[in-house]
Amino acid sequence: MEVSIPIRLPVPQTPPVQPQCAPSQAEVKIDNANTDNEVEIKDLCLRLSTKELCHCLGYICDEKQRHHMLRPAHVDELRVGDFSYISLASLLQGQSGIRLTRHERYKVASILASSLLQLQSTPWLAERMEKNNIFFCRQDNRVFVDRPYIRHSFPSLKSCPPCSNAPAQISLPPRFIARSSLSNLGILLLELCYGQPIENQDFRNIHLGPDGKPHNSTNYLTALDWAEMVCEEDPALEHIVKRCVFCMFEEKADLENKRFIQAVYVSVVEPLEKIIAKWAVP
Repeated sequence: MEVSIPIRLPVPQTPPVQPQCAPSQAEVKIDNANTDNEVEIKDLCLRLSTKELCHCLGYICDEKQRHHMLRPAHVDELRVGDFSYISLASLLQGQSGIRLTRHERYKVASILASSLLQLQSTPWLAERMEKNNIFFCRQDNRVFVDRPYIRHSFPSLKSCPPCSNAPAQISLPPRFIARSSLSNLGILLLELCYGQPIENQDFRNIHLGPDGKPHNSTNYLTALDWAEMVCEEDPALEHIVKRCVFCMFEEKADLENKRFIQAVYVSVVEPLEKIIAKWAVP
């Protein structure tokens, strides 16, 4: 059994950026309150599959013995009536008939960049941050862009025992993980800058395989070319996008290195926040 739940991404925060758990539709909070009357969650899938109505589903205990409370987020907290989820991919494709404004797209970009730094060392961030895994609450033609969710799958240990014949997972060096995470963010920033999915770019075709189909590096190679065009679309984003796509930082790429995290904040997150601030109403 595998359960996919939407994890609500945290709002941007100023440095020093400290990893934290993300609130979600099943909202997760660090809580030091007395939990004598609560249940420790040993199997997240099993607990989420229960139909009982309660104020708190229980708590998850991490390696530092902190209790992360799991509480249902009610619809009225979102100030909407009937709502549904819509993916960023659908919005960029225009399939829903809804188009995000540039201000809305940049606001999403700011939240995604900040969330990467806040959640990079927690289990709440999906392995790959991309438009198909990012969702928003929607009511009619209104999309709540300031509260994005990222879809995350949690396999049940009880129903999915490890297979002895399964190949061992290769542990990648930290610099590879950091570069991959930032290049994925760079692709999202490009898509949000132009309001178009990377798959729609004509020059992507030159990076397809001999069989005419995309391969693992197609989007990355396309992003390298696309990043060189950002200045024509919005000069303010050029340096930010290139920092991510080309991983241009003086510090060694490592998401566990506080100095590298600070460098990404100063070069990516903070400039995005300043761009958003220009739209602020006096």
